[in-house]
Formats: sequence, C-alpha cells, structure tokens
Amino acid sequence: MDKCREAFEKLPEINAILHGSEFGFNESINQYYHPHHTEHRLNYAFLMGAWSVWQSRQAEVDELSSQNQILKEVAESDTKTIERLESVINLNDSELKDKDKRIEAALNHLNDVRNKGTDQSCYLAIKALRGNNANS
Repeated sequence: MDKCREAFEKLPEINAILHGSEFGFNESINQYYHPHHTEHRLNYAFLMGAWSVWQSRQAEVDELSSQNQILKEVAESDTKTIERLESVINLNDSELKDKDKRIEAALNHLNDVRNKGTDQSCYLAIKALRGNNANS
C-alpha cells in the first residue's frame, strides 16, 4: 500500500467504513470496490468521492512541496551569494582603507615638500590627489 492511500485509510471517517467491511482496493484501476456495492452504494459513493478529493489534494500538496524545495534551494544559493558578496565588500573596504592611509601619507609628504619649496609639480600632485581641492 502506498503512503497516500495508507494516510487516507487512517482518517477516522474512512477507517469506520473500511474496518470490518468487505471493501477492498483494486490497484490496477486505483478504486475501492465492494462485492455487494448496490447494497452499500452510499458508503461506496462517499468512499470514492473522498478518495478522489484526497488524491487531488495530495497532488496539490506534492506540487507545493516541490515548489517549496525549489525555493529552499534558491534561498540557500542566494544566502551563499550574499556571503560571498559580503566577503568581497569587506575585502574591498579593507583595501580602500589601506589606500586612503597611503594617499594621506603621500599628501602629507607632498605638503612637506611644498612647504619647504616652490615646486609647482608637488602642488599639482596634491591638487590631483585631493580632487582639485588643494586649499588645505
């Protein structure tokens, strides 16, 4: 017996009909049967209707589970991508801080040179490094 039918037959309403009765299940046509179905047509109709709805709902559950699994995989992939990007950002941030320190040291050195003489090229270098704001 497959898990879908097993779960269906554990339902209290279904179990009450099947327990101690002559209802059986025909695997080849996926239907319940009763040797005296005309005498048990209400139970048979209820059982087959419930079985049909159960299978339909189970198909929906299976589809949603499949979609959920895909979403989990996408979320895991996105999480890994975010972690890699954060790592790159941290590395770039560290590199930028290091470059800022070196540029500041170069600017201080060029200021010292400029303050000690009148070298126009030092003045232009300071102006370029500061983004054309050499007033400081």
